[in-house]
Amino acid sequence: MTDAAVLAILSALMADPQAATPPAAEAVATPAPIAAPAPVAVPVTFNDAPSARLRGEVLAKDMADLATMISGRWDSDSQAFFEPELGVPEGQRRPRVHALVRPLPETMFGKPAFFVEHRAGSEHGTILRQRVWTLSVDTARDGIQMDVLAPNSGVDLTEVWTRAGALDALTREGFSEVGGCDVLWRKRGGGFSGETRAGGCRVSSSTGSGSVTLTERHDLGANIWEVRDIGVDERGQRVFGSEDGRATRFDRATSYVCWAGQLGDGQPAVATGLTIHDRGGEIRVGDPANGGFRVRLRTVEWPFGNNRPSLTLYLL
Repeated sequence: MTDAAVLAILSALMADPQAATPPAAEAVATPAPIAAPAPVAVPVTFNDAPSARLRGEVLAKDMADLATMISGRWDSDSQAFFEPELGVPEGQRRPRVHALVRPLPETMFGKPAFFVEHRAGSEHGTILRQRVWTLSVDTARDGIQMDVLAPNSGVDLTEVWTRAGALDALTREGFSEVGGCDVLWRKRGGGFSGETRAGGCRVSSSTGSGSVTLTERHDLGANIWEVRDIGVDERGQRVFGSEDGRATRFDRATSYVCWAGQLGDGQPAVATGLTIHDRGGEIRVGDPANGGFRVRLRTVEWPFGNNRPSLTLYLL
């Protein structure tokens, strides 16, 4: 290598390093992305209420559920049985009432209908009233309307449950609507509540002196039905109903078909096909004057203490 070449190399090594470094390439500027235009808010109408058609379908389903729930035997035996032990004053005790609500063929009244009978004391007691109830959807009031019909004069309802074909012979022409005494039912949780129109239910007094305004409030569940009813005469005096506002509590009764045997002259006398219910139901076997007896069945649900509910059989 020549002296000139070595000298050139040494000169390059001793030079300023920054000067020996080639200039950095200038970064290429990247344009910022163009923002999309902000969306324009378009108001949308939100209807939180179902259409009239859909609401009608909901109420029709509620009506079917109500018809199933209200049907059957109901008895206030448990309430009447325990009120003396609970210290309820005699004048405020609710009397025992037995109610039977039996569906009728829909063709009879053109809508779901029931024959309803209330008896005092038990299913064998004095008839308090006999009515036909019909159900229909009332979309205007957003509920289920129950119309109340009373039998016309001359319609024979004596032991209508046991006379063959008696219920099937009932017709719409045999009953008249008790105007203003309809009950509007609405679904509440797992059950239903219903009430009469305020001041709308007016009926003639049983004494023939003026009219009585009736008010009813119902709370119906699968197995409990509470009814608060009160009647006020034209002077504003209460003529029936609990003065302290307590309800008559009906429990759903379960019916059983059974047989009972009785020894007589060494031979068993057996009665079959007997029907009894578990809310104070009672059957009589034989002649009481000749060794006959009564059987009573009661589901005892204690309102106090730790006793568990018991199905109890009484032999009287």
